[in-house]
Amino acid sequence: MTNSFRILKTSRLPFALAALALLPSLAFAAGSGPRYELRETGSNEFIRLDTVTGNVSTCSRSSGNWVCKSAADDRKAYRDEIARLESRNRQLELKVGTLEKKLEGKSSEPGLHLPDEATIDRMMSFLRSIMEKFMDMARDLESRPDRA
Repeated sequence: MTNSFRILKTSRLPFALAALALLPSLAFAAGSGPRYELRETGSNEFIRLDTVTGNVSTCSRSSGNWVCKSAADDRKAYRDEIARLESRNRQLELKVGTLEKKLEGKSSEPGLHLPDEATIDRMMSFLRSIMEKFMDMARDLESRPDRA
């Protein structure tokens, strides 16, 4: 079903309006309220509210026919945005939980963390071997007779 549809032809308008006037009384007699409420908004324009679903339509006369079109529903846009934000919030909460688990066991104290003595000794041995190799290269270059 499309958003717009033809309601009545011009020649049947008085009968249709009379039938619309009788519908609320028939609905009340059945024990429930009317399904639709019509409110005039201007010359040949009405707003129709579906009291069961909450859908709103604007009805107007176009080319001799009555046409109703579904009105834009901002509530759906709000619900969609809320659903999107809730989903994003769940994703971020999971990510934060994962990052917090990774940080467990790591020191959370700010400041300088110095290496232990064994690590310093290994680093010094490595630097000493590099320096010795460099000095050996320098001595070899000095002792060459072809130095200019």
